[in-house]
Amino acid sequence: MNTKLQPIAIVTGANGGIGKNYTRMMLNDGYRVVMAVRNKLAGELVREELLQSHPDAAIDVLTVDMGSLSSIKAFSKQVTEKYTRIDVLAHNAGVYFFDNKRRESADGIELNIAIHVVGPYVLTMHLLPRLKETQGSRVITMSSSEHHGAELDLSDLQMTEGFELRGNMIAYSRSKYAALALSHAMGRQFAADGLDIQVLAAHPGISITGIQHKGNPTFMQRCAIWICGKVLAATPTQAAKSLYMASTVGNMGEFYGPTGFKEMKGKAGLVQPDPGTLDKEVGASLMSQVAALGDIDCK
Repeated sequence: MNTKLQPIAIVTGANGGIGKNYTRMMLNDGYRVVMAVRNKLAGELVREELLQSHPDAAIDVLTVDMGSLSSIKAFSKQVTEKYTRIDVLAHNAGVYFFDNKRRESADGIELNIAIHVVGPYVLTMHLLPRLKETQGSRVITMSSSEHHGAELDLSDLQMTEGFELRGNMIAYSRSKYAALALSHAMGRQFAADGLDIQVLAAHPGISITGIQHKGNPTFMQRCAIWICGKVLAATPTQAAKSLYMASTVGNMGEFYGPTGFKEMKGKAGLVQPDPGTLDKEVGASLMSQVAALGDIDCK
């Protein structure tokens, strides 16, 4: 393949179960994949594993902390200097905590919002020049089935009030709702600006990956995770297919996820977002707040 024309996909959280399997799928399609990871060693180990089955693949490992604006800026500079195109930017990195402790990023942003909402928006804006230069480029947001029914409070996006009463599981759901609403808002803005950038979203259904085990679960929650993994959850390979479809065959504004019972698992395909995430006024207000948090001019 002519490497000058080889499509390039960047995926955050690439060393986890979904990210690793998504990377493998994109390699199968001939993409050069940039694995954006926080832990360089973990990323390199996954790269070596993937090269066993794809010895001729182009896989790069670059570090970024999606909860740090300075790290995102440095990563974006490195990407812009190294690559002349970006065909797919897949926002897959995530966190999941079970407790009621409110955490903040290095920039003082509630951590669920920082990693699932602000970080992806800031990274997209920093890489926008390359995305605009690449015909038919795509930006994919990984949401969650847990976004359904979440009550996003734009007057307190970061849940500064009463966090301990609701906890991280509610904060996670709200952040994934916000991520999906922001994806729709970005798509509308890009279309209005006449940009040839497809903006889509996906969710993996129920999938047990490393983030649950790192999220301070109690003993009973660990038992529930184990049971869920055995009975209800999709495999990481199955869970990655919706992100893959959004990256390769989907169209502007579409939302992909498992089409089985309650979207927990099953064949990947088009699914319906919570109607509230499509609200234009909510999207515009959200984008303005997120841009301010990320020190980005969204005008």
